[in-house]
Amino acid sequence: YCIQFNFPLTTHFLTITYIFYRVDLPSAINLTIAIIVQVIIMSKKSYSILQMIGFVLFILLGIWFLFLLNQIVVMVSFWKEKSSKLMGMPEYFVDASTRPKDMYPNAIKYLLIWIIPIFTTINGPVDILKNDYNMVAFLWYFIYLVVFSFITYWLWLKGLKRYLSAN
Repeated sequence: YCIQFNFPLTTHFLTITYIFYRVDLPSAINLTIAIIVQVIIMSKKSYSILQMIGFVLFILLGIWFLFLLNQIVVMVSFWKEKSSKLMGMPEYFVDASTRPKDMYPNAIKYLLIWIIPIFTTINGPVDILKNDYNMVAFLWYFIYLVVFSFITYWLWLKGLKRYLSAN
C-alpha cells in the first residue's frame, strides 16, 4: 500500500522495484557467473548483433512470462480454498519444457506452444541463436505476453476489490 499516494501498489510494480532496490548477494553472484559463462560460450561462435539482441530480449520476456504465470497461480491459491497444490504448476511446466518438445504427443506440444507458450519461453533464446525459429509462434508469444499482463493486472484489481470489501 502506497501511503504517499493513498492507493495499493500492484505486485507487478513491487516486483520491479524489489529487483532494483533489494538485490540479494547470492543471486547477484549467480547472475554474474552465469553471464560470464554465457559470454565465454557465445564468443566462440559468430552471432550477429540482431541475434544477440533477440537472445537477451527473449530471456527478459521469458522472465516476465514466468512471473506472470506464477502470479496467476499465487492469486488463484490466495482467493480459492484448497488450491495450494497449484503452487507447483509453473515449476512443472518449466521442467516439462526443458526436455525436447518432439518427445511429446502433438496435443501436449500444441498446448505448450499455443495455449501456455512455455516451449517458446524456454526454447526461444536458443532458437534465435540457431536461426531456427517460427516467426508466427514468436508473434503469438508477444501478443500473449501483452494480453496475459493485462489479465493478471485485471485479476489483481478484482482480487483487491474482493479483499477490500471483506474488511
